Amino acid sequence: MVCIQCGATLRPQARFCNVCGAEQPPTTVDAETDGQAVDGVGKQKRPPRVPRHRDDDDEAEDVDNGADEHAERQSEPAAQIEPSSAEVATAVAEPPEAASESEQESELEPAVADVAPVGEPALEDDGEATLPETSTPLSVADMPTQEHPALPQMPPVAPISSLAGAPLAEPLNEPLPPYDLDETPEHPAQPALPTPTDGLPWPLPPTIIVGGRYRVEELVRSSQGEHGPENVYRARDLQAYEECWSCGAKHDNATALDPYCDQCGADMLSREFVLVERLTSEAGVGDAADAADGEMDAGTRVFTQGLRTYEVAPKPMSAIHFPSGVRVSAYVTADHGQTRQGEANEDSTALLVFDAVYNSRHDPRALGIVADGLGGHDSGQDASKLVVQTMLEVLVPALMPAATTDEQSEAKDDADAPAFDGEKLLREAARAANVALCAANDARQADMGSTLVAALIAGDSAWIANMGDSRGYVYDDHGLRRVTKDHSLVEQLIDAGMIPPEERYEHPQRNQILKSLGADPRLDADIFPQDLRPGMRILLCSDGVWEMVRDDELARILRETVSTAEACERIVHAANENGGEDNISVVLLDVSA
Repeated sequence: MVCIQCGATLRPQARFCNVCGAEQPPTTVDAETDGQAVDGVGKQKRPPRVPRHRDDDDEAEDVDNGADEHAERQSEPAAQIEPSSAEVATAVAEPPEAASESEQESELEPAVADVAPVGEPALEDDGEATLPETSTPLSVADMPTQEHPALPQMPPVAPISSLAGAPLAEPLNEPLPPYDLDETPEHPAQPALPTPTDGLPWPLPPTIIVGGRYRVEELVRSSQGEHGPENVYRARDLQAYEECWSCGAKHDNATALDPYCDQCGADMLSREFVLVERLTSEAGVGDAADAADGEMDAGTRVFTQGLRTYEVAPKPMSAIHFPSGVRVSAYVTADHGQTRQGEANEDSTALLVFDAVYNSRHDPRALGIVADGLGGHDSGQDASKLVVQTMLEVLVPALMPAATTDEQSEAKDDADAPAFDGEKLLREAARAANVALCAANDARQADMGSTLVAALIAGDSAWIANMGDSRGYVYDDHGLRRVTKDHSLVEQLIDAGMIPPEERYEHPQRNQILKSLGADPRLDADIFPQDLRPGMRILLCSDGVWEMVRDDELARILRETVSTAEACERIVHAANENGGEDNISVVLLDVSA
């Protein structure tokens, strides 16, 4: 099927052209179906109607075809269908005399605006388009048509006056429904932007300074507030050195060259402010203008500049937990236990605390490790020792500034240097220890294995890693909570609800470990990040501790003791008093401001 307007190839019985959008002649009908469409749809065609003029394209529907022409039209291609006399008679409902008048009018006025096609010209064998003999003679059909290789010839047209007798299918010039923006929520109506007469843009661009001291950093939002249109910015106070936001120390103008407080070392220009901008001409702004150039509650300041009123207040900040940095104290201890006296201790531990003080501010690095060689495996003490040594080889150079190269030192001084990634560093160290233990097993044809729990502290952050059933606890104002999760069969049974939690201490399969170092070099440790707070205590221990000393007793010891050494010794004593059935290893790190 070919489009009657642009000549594009269409699917059979297409209603509209998918190239130019022109409406195509209706489908053929069968006389036996009494006007029913032959495609099986079963819908009758609509009655003919007077074509309407369209602004975008002068086109209208074709009239119905006669039943006596059905057989002949079916035998021809869709592009060569010739309109029958019945079609023209249906569309042109005028006597021959009226047709002659229409012909005279068409000759006098050949350029008629409101026209529409009445039929498609039939193509003869020589390829020339001719009108059927029964159609109304039209002057425009006699006009020469210029051939174009790309565009087909347009069908003949007739003036609307020749179709005056045709019935109307629907009213003409029907108005379109109004378009309401409120019915399209994806395109909400935007408030009109004000046009200030002071020459400055609305909203203000970044880096501009208002009030002689507040530098605009970023536009947060523009909205319609209680006092009219307003802009909210994130800003900096370039004169914040007058009073330190951390300790409240007062400074003179000479301190402007050094933004760091000489009392606490805080960067006095680092605090952010919220700046609200309004027009003084808006209703309700007069109240704010009356209080301009003065201090309000909570450090809020209001001032006017030209035709605008500004309200600035410091951005709320979280509590400063460590104004002078973090201080870490730690202790480590170990014991064979009551039932393993004289045997090799299969636990290995390590403790490292390094504290650097820059500008009266502590910047600590701390590391605690507890590794428990698996019982029943070859040389459990060798396995735990290899794990601790490998982790120290990886972590110590990264934690000790004195061990870094000159290039690394320059990178640390660079402002664009990446931040300390304790989680990545601790994971790499645990992976290196696991790979080293697996390689040792391959070399010795052995079956060594070890659990691991380690804690890394850098600044006011900590990361705890574990594989196996050695545990990491955190004690703070909310009490004692276990951070790590045991990789054991019993723990899985508890998670599945098959046994109650209290059976983890007496279950006959409580020593079956499902994840440990030395079994598979592809295994990684679980990492648990922690935000430090003053008074927080991090406890690392082997299963010889938590199986003998229950969590409530551990919490009581940590609550009643002050020093790390006393707390560790009391935990070891309690484990031996309760049976001491395994090796005992404890590492305790205390955090203070």
